[in-house]
Amino acid sequence: MSAVLEIGQRKNLTANEFFYSPLSQNHELIKGEIVPTDFLGTFDGHLLAKLNLVISEFVRQNRLGIMMVNVGFILASNPDTVRGANLAFISKARLADTGITEKFYPSAPNFIAEVASETRPFEKVKERADEFLQSGTEMVWIVNHQKVEHRNNLTVNIFRADGTTFTVEKDDEVSGENVFEGFELFVSKLLENQFI
Repeated sequence: MSAVLEIGQRKNLTANEFFYSPLSQNHELIKGEIVPTDFLGTFDGHLLAKLNLVISEFVRQNRLGIMMVNVGFILASNPDTVRGANLAFISKARLADTGITEKFYPSAPNFIAEVASETRPFEKVKERADEFLQSGTEMVWIVNHQKVEHRNNLTVNIFRADGTTFTVEKDDEVSGENVFEGFELFVSKLLENQFI
């Protein structure tokens, strides 16, 4: 197995081989090739954790499905592509078809949220979002965090499977639409109670 662990050493690695590779912890598999991915900074990780808390509570109370963090999803086969998502949701209906797997989830989730910032360029995050949407994800949120004059500026860019997009500013409310029907959150709430 050691022959498949180095970046760029072998093409057409399968999702199963990649799952057992130590490189799967901080890499993705794109068309059979191992490529590095990036960690979130502390501030962005905190934003994501807060977003996960509020969505997860809504999902749990309404028994909509399951929320996950940093899970790999198989988005294409032959050659295989495994992309990670910062935050993801799979509905009960989708789980009824697939179950909860021990390895990478075998298809796209219903929803993902990703963080873009100065260290994670928006265009790079958007490229990942597009792959998820093309593979069956219904909606993607890119939480775009930028420092402007030493202040935190936050927007949520919404991308839907039908190709429509929408940007929610910091003082406005983001909606779960048909994925989390009834869920609403003021974007500014994600910046409350900061200790930095």
